[in-house]
Amino acid sequence: MTLLLVLACSTTPSRNFRAELLDRYGEPPAPRTDPTPADPALAALTEGCAAKDAASCKHLALAQRDASEPVWSETLWRACELGSGEACSHLAFARLEGKEVPKDPRGALDAWIRGCKAGYDKSCFEAGVAFEEGDAGAADPSRAANLFGKSCLMGFSPACQYLSRFHVQGLGVDPDPEMAGWLACHECELQHQGARPDAGYAPGSAPVCKGLSALKTLGVSAASAEACPVGPP
Repeated sequence: MTLLLVLACSTTPSRNFRAELLDRYGEPPAPRTDPTPADPALAALTEGCAAKDAASCKHLALAQRDASEPVWSETLWRACELGSGEACSHLAFARLEGKEVPKDPRGALDAWIRGCKAGYDKSCFEAGVAFEEGDAGAADPSRAANLFGKSCLMGFSPACQYLSRFHVQGLGVDPDPEMAGWLACHECELQHQGARPDAGYAPGSAPVCKGLSALKTLGVSAASAEACPVGPP
């Protein structure tokens, strides 16, 4: 049966959807990105890492990896432990794919969860994908939904799209087409707010708004898509 909904994002909704997400998933970690070191020279990065500066360790690790120095993964783990969520994410991808380090899906998930706690929204999203797909054991849609919720609240638009689909299909959450519509609209709204190459859209590109496009495919007919004021062009 096709579900009908009115999409509401910047319009005045009958429900406070963001407040509902906060009530369900809790206040997410404060978003954090690593600053660019003032001096990118290896000597300065090495000194900064020795002084327990997470960003210096991350940039040093990436430089070591580019130079094929085997210690890069240890340096990247140090950066992750010191609180660089981006470093945790880099390490997680390497562990998941087995690139230059032993393939370790469970270790990848652990790194993504650590990165999420450090405030890196993409790590929360990738951990959610791992739980949805069962990359490190049995699939757990409830935990996946929780992580997508945190990532979406932190501003990572693909997480809003994934959580919208969960609310259509009832994966880890009760079916809620109104919430699905708001999440799809919010994904698009976030894309309009600024470029995020790591979220799949680069500077100068038109917003993709995959969530809005996917609603019909998922069995949801957007009867009043124009109610989403930031819909795809």
